[in-house]
This record gives sequence, C-alpha cells and structure tokens, in this order.
Amino acid sequence: LCADDPADADPSLIESFLHAAAAIDGPALARVLDELFGRGSFETVVDTHLMPALEALGQAWAGGRVGVAGEHLAANAVMRRLAASYEAAAVARTEPRVLVGLAPGGRHELGLLSFAVAARRHGVNTDYLGANLPIEDWDTALDSPGVAGTVLAIATKDDADPTRTVIRAGRARSPDLIVAVGGAEQDRAPDDAIRLGHRIGPAARRLALE
Repeated sequence: LCADDPADADPSLIESFLHAAAAIDGPALARVLDELFGRGSFETVVDTHLMPALEALGQAWAGGRVGVAGEHLAANAVMRRLAASYEAAAVARTEPRVLVGLAPGGRHELGLLSFAVAARRHGVNTDYLGANLPIEDWDTALDSPGVAGTVLAIATKDDADPTRTVIRAGRARSPDLIVAVGGAEQDRAPDDAIRLGHRIGPAARRLALE
C-alpha cells in the first residue's frame, strides 16, 4: 500500500527526512518524525506525508545520496513509530481475526504495517505477521482459531507468485476466507481477491465493511 497522490506532501519535511538519513543523524530523524506524525490523523499522515517520504528515501538510496546505514536507520525509526501506533490501537475482541503479512520473499512491509494500524483504528482485529513469512508458517497461521481473513501486499512483480501461493493455501482451508491485497502490483493478485487500492485510510475503511 502506498500514497497515490503525493501532491500535498511537504517538500521541506521530506528534504529534512532525507538529510537526517544521509547524515545518519538519529536525533534529527526523531525530530522530523515527531513533526510528520503531528500533521493530522494517522491515516492522513501516512497517505499524505509518510509514504511520499519513504518513496523519496528509496530513490535517494538508489541514487547514492543516502547510504545503506542511513536508509536502514530511517526505515527502522519509522518501523518503531508504526509498531507503537499498532500496539496503541489494539482491539479488545479476539475474533474474528484478520492476518496481515507478506508472502515468502516479501520485504516491503512499512506500507502494510501502516495499513494494519489503520485497520485496527477502524475496529478490525488484526494480527500482524510481518515480512517474508514462509509458506509453512502461513499454513500454521491460517489454521489458527478465529481467522476470517487475510491481507497481503504485492509491492513488486516478484511478490506476485508467492502471494498467489499463500492465497491458494488460504482458499483451500477456508473457501469463505476474506482475501484482500494492496501494494503497487496488487492487480497481479487472483481475480477474486479484494483490491484495497493505494491509500491507507480508504483501504482500512473498506476492509472494516467486509
């Protein structure tokens, strides 16, 4: 999942984020993230500011402006913020459950974790399984009690086949399983999977209505 309209993103905030990452400056990154997460609701922050900043970070890394250490520092700082938001949005009920994770080989998880936070904020009881989950562990998770649905992301073309494998495994266990997919390449999912689109807020609202 990602922002599909970064027009409202603050270029100066993104530039500060990239500068802190390039300088491997943890305190500066923390200050930028404090400002970023103070720009509105969680969903607004993610769709309008965070996803464009992360896209710019990837481009800066690919172009050599930000090194591996700086990219990891920034990504892990964001991951910690999202993890804290996920725990703060915990849903009291235990069932039904929606499993959120990436298929084997999938590693682009910041957008998916952002979605898991937003889904919890909309009352969906999610269990976040993380990145690069082996198929046998998906099998175990899908067999656990109370699972009503699963959400995956197809961020790249290489994620498509493993994601389809996970979806087939889920369908084999429960034909009524709700299956939803996000990510830049979500159109490569099976035809019967729900496409969540590219914005976190509307995607979470749609899942909550399923």
